[in-house]
Amino acid sequence: MKYLLASAVLLTLAQPSFPTGWLAYVALVPYLIGIEGLRGKRAFGYGVVWGVLVNTLGLYWIAVGHTGGFFGALFYLGLVDGFFTLLLCRVRQNARIWFFPFIWTGFLYVKSLGEMGFPWLSLALTQTYTPAALQGAALAGAWGLDLWVAAINSMVYNGLHRLSRENIEIRLATFCRVFGPAAALALVVLAYGRIVLWAGGADEAESFTALTGQAAEEKAPKWIEEGVRPLRVGLIQGSVRPDVKLAPQLLDYNLYVYGRLTRAVIAAKGEELDLIVWPETAIPQYLNRPWGARQFVQELQGEIGVPILTGAFASIPEEGRNRYYNAAFMFSDRHISSGEEIYGKRLLLPFGERVPYQQVLGFMAGWSLGWSDFSPGKGAPLMGGTGATPGVPPIGMLICYESVFARLARREVVDGAQVLAVITNDAWFGRTTGPYQHTRAAALRAVEFRRPIMRVANSGVTALIDRWGRIHRATPLYTKCAVVGQVWPERVITPYTRMGDWLPVVALLIAAGGLFIFREPKERRTVLKPE
Repeated sequence: MKYLLASAVLLTLAQPSFPTGWLAYVALVPYLIGIEGLRGKRAFGYGVVWGVLVNTLGLYWIAVGHTGGFFGALFYLGLVDGFFTLLLCRVRQNARIWFFPFIWTGFLYVKSLGEMGFPWLSLALTQTYTPAALQGAALAGAWGLDLWVAAINSMVYNGLHRLSRENIEIRLATFCRVFGPAAALALVVLAYGRIVLWAGGADEAESFTALTGQAAEEKAPKWIEEGVRPLRVGLIQGSVRPDVKLAPQLLDYNLYVYGRLTRAVIAAKGEELDLIVWPETAIPQYLNRPWGARQFVQELQGEIGVPILTGAFASIPEEGRNRYYNAAFMFSDRHISSGEEIYGKRLLLPFGERVPYQQVLGFMAGWSLGWSDFSPGKGAPLMGGTGATPGVPPIGMLICYESVFARLARREVVDGAQVLAVITNDAWFGRTTGPYQHTRAAALRAVEFRRPIMRVANSGVTALIDRWGRIHRATPLYTKCAVVGQVWPERVITPYTRMGDWLPVVALLIAAGGLFIFREPKERRTVLKPE
């Protein structure tokens, strides 16, 4: 049990909001020590307990917003980690250190798929306070960071085994020889990241997010093509409590808060702005219906003369019935008369927004588990990039939970998105580590695709994130405020954008080979012969 607890605590302290990601380099070593000699049910049970501990400490914040969902997540994730441990223990001990990084990465990929995908608390997320560590994500995605950190853990574990197995006299030279490979792997990746940051001019990134005057006077960053102008934005954080936001009788209060903050930003910086962005469900009403809040937003947009991108609900008749969406709308001079200005959230929070796998779990659809039984969006239309929104480049949308999934952002970048927008409402989770973990996940997406991100939260962290994964102008939690700044649209195509999730697929194949070739032999039974 002590190894279980040590690993869980180290992994928790490596995750945001703790800036101690280096603990992740050894966080899995106690776990690897603890599973030595385990087989079958014992291995599965050990993994379940480890998974419950890790996810209780790392995801406790879910209970603040949804207690039932938290215990459901613990049950599901505990079983998943139990199965992972069972598979890992099927690999022979002397080969386990070589295959552990591939099994970890491949299994995390599988855990991210389907309607119950949940790749949270990854090793990549632990590195988001160290920009140099992130830069490799442009090559193979966050999967490469998980493989890298898992490999360091394997090497440290192997070093400890060498010390105990060979009974080596402990001296400085011994430590350098035994743990040198792990240190070298860590330093090579960090050195690569530092070179990328230096060569790309990342040290100037902070100054390029500030509004500095008219476009003609802008000094573009060195990584931007000639003739590209920045997108000047006002990000509005209304900080409306969830119980107030979703109360129908308090809709006017929501409109008042976002209208007042928007007018204040326009009064201060109106002539310089190209876009106003409101967060997820800033308007908790069906905005594609021609009444109520839609008229308010359209009139406000006409008054300020700047397009408004906002989260809201959508109700669209399809196949003889109304389908409901957690959506985003772009209001401009052309209004929202056609479907191309409406984005429906594609990946819905399991049980919170939709019961997953309804062919099997359809009997649970009527249970009160969250907001509603939303439908998943069928496409990923880009916002902006038309004649009705001058100065606004094509924007790829991600709503809340979607920002954890690189494959969703990749589709939008491939389709031409030059900027990404993450709109969310983290007010459900209180003053916990949850909003910070969620924010740092967006930093991974920025590096993977070299796209700046506008992150707008009702309450959470509203900020601008540059192409290097650095977070600028971050707001405090539960504060009515706004972020005013600029991001630089990009068209560069990273290796990860071009090739997608090749690395975790390769890791899965290598892991499968290890499980087949280096499988532990079955335990021999002792047969007692009669005398």
